[in-house]
Amino acid sequence: MKTLFLLIGLFSGIASAQTRGRDALVAKIDTLTMLVKVNPKNVIAALDLKIESKRLNTLDSVILLYAQASKRGADNGLIYSWKGRAEILIEEYDSAITHLSEAIKYEPNIADYYYYRGRAKFFLSKYDAAISDFTSTIKLDSNSVAAYDNRGTAEHQLHRYDSAITDFSKAIQLQPNIKYGYIHRAIAREKIHQYDSSVIDHSKAISIDSIDAQEYVNRADVEVELQQYSAAINDCTIAAQLQPGNEFAYNVRGLAFFGREQYDNALSDFKKAIEIRPGFALPYYHLGVMKAKQGLHKEAIEYLTQCIGLDQTYANAYYERGLEKIELKENTDACSDFHQAFRFGKLISYTFIHMYCE
Repeated sequence: MKTLFLLIGLFSGIASAQTRGRDALVAKIDTLTMLVKVNPKNVIAALDLKIESKRLNTLDSVILLYAQASKRGADNGLIYSWKGRAEILIEEYDSAITHLSEAIKYEPNIADYYYYRGRAKFFLSKYDAAISDFTSTIKLDSNSVAAYDNRGTAEHQLHRYDSAITDFSKAIQLQPNIKYGYIHRAIAREKIHQYDSSVIDHSKAISIDSIDAQEYVNRADVEVELQQYSAAINDCTIAAQLQPGNEFAYNVRGLAFFGREQYDNALSDFKKAIEIRPGFALPYYHLGVMKAKQGLHKEAIEYLTQCIGLDQTYANAYYERGLEKIELKENTDACSDFHQAFRFGKLISYTFIHMYCE
């Protein structure tokens, strides 16, 4: 590690920003390590720790390669590209785009330069521009699995699900044993209600990596949509065994029990999800909807209010709370909720605004 920092110090143009970025990354990893140590069941912190640790290792490798390229007097395009890649890892995306664009000026036929510039644009939510760069990558390297997968992900962000599915399918064709291609295609298929196909893709991902707890939850989520409640319960039970602190496993299993009208089991699972992650809004929402179905309007309102307290833009929670207040003849408060629901995108709320509020 001392050698790495000596090399960083040789190149002042990159040193200060990337040293600061690396220090910030190390501090983040230290914080996540402490969170996991305090609560080993904190799934989100554990996952973030794994991701950030991998990012630090990659950053160190990229900085070293940049330093070596500069020292031996490599082509300017290569030097700019390594600098841009390092800046992506420390989340300085605008600078990364600038330096990767310089690399492209020197060497316009290098696929990786367009790919990494596309990544930087993607992180800035410039999805169309990212798609353009990924397309340039594919023109130069038609076997780039990463370019197809990333272009599909950008298309997904723009709600172009059919195009996304086409790209994910191409990535899978090129590299059939990478689970993320199946996961990404499964999620896109779910968006356009191709639930059976989505389950098949999640199953393929599980066959590749049978200890990925979250993927069992992802498949269960689609099985709930298909009302395959027994399969969903089984998948979530496996996920909870693999990862006891996975709040999503309990939340989705609660939904499956709710679908089977096994309310006590659903209540237990939703409360377990909240116990694991007290700031988790979804189980409060599901508890509210479940209590509403049971005709327990005041309890439903209490849970929905807790959900809104955690996520003040949750349109469905306002809408459902409005319906419960109508049941209790609290029309004025209900109208306020319907207006909020409509404001945050629940368009059906306008029907109730017209019926009760005008």
